[in-house]
Amino acid sequence: MARHMNDVIISKLEEIERSHTVKILYAIEAGSRSQGVSTPNSDYDVRFIYMHEKDWYLSLDQKKDTIELQEDKLDISGWELAKALRLLRKSNISISEWLQSKIVYQEVPDFAQELLQLYKSSFNAKTAFYHHLQLAKKNWLAYDRKQKNPKIYYYTLKSILACNWIHQWNQMPPNDIQLLLEDADIPAELLIEVNLLIKEKMSRKNQELELNNLRKYIDAELVQLQSIGQGMSISISNEREITLALDSFFRKMLNLYDFKQ
Repeated sequence: MARHMNDVIISKLEEIERSHTVKILYAIEAGSRSQGVSTPNSDYDVRFIYMHEKDWYLSLDQKKDTIELQEDKLDISGWELAKALRLLRKSNISISEWLQSKIVYQEVPDFAQELLQLYKSSFNAKTAFYHHLQLAKKNWLAYDRKQKNPKIYYYTLKSILACNWIHQWNQMPPNDIQLLLEDADIPAELLIEVNLLIKEKMSRKNQELELNNLRKYIDAELVQLQSIGQGMSISISNEREITLALDSFFRKMLNLYDFKQ
């Protein structure tokens, strides 16, 4: 089944290239499947970065810079290269997660490696910290105390652990929750609930869980992280240097993959 879906996804990406006249530079799995916590019923969340041929960029008017396709269990969404680079410059956490995906469907040579280095060199700790914190708050607000959905717990916890990683190391956090947990100072009784949560997240049952220790931990961490964020200094970086590096990468991609030549 997995092999079949991989072929289906590759076929859909090729279809997108033909129908939109674009070149897909990088395509990955971005959902729970890429994090090893999916269920057999999980959707396939495919994300990609693409570019147009050169003439498309020679226009005064701004054009649509996203491509989306939803079909059955497929959720496919792509960002145009310039859009992706502008978001990278703002330490967008989606870009970070895409570049760390363990499931790559399509990639031009060295694209992810080069882009990852650009992301690290332009990383703004405070901006990324607040991105993760706001995501944690948003997920936790959606949490229903009566229906204890393990998915909400999981993604809230992951964002909290990412915040703590950034605060501790001032670096881009890994997308693997196990690496985040290994770095975190979490009591043994809490780890028991976390492991139960991950196990339940990977099952089809979607049962309600009694995770009292984890709930208290999340409530306390959200308050503490808000205070930590307010005390973080703004990262000072050479924005002009970063922009020049991103411009250079953009032009390089246009010249290498000018598929209209």
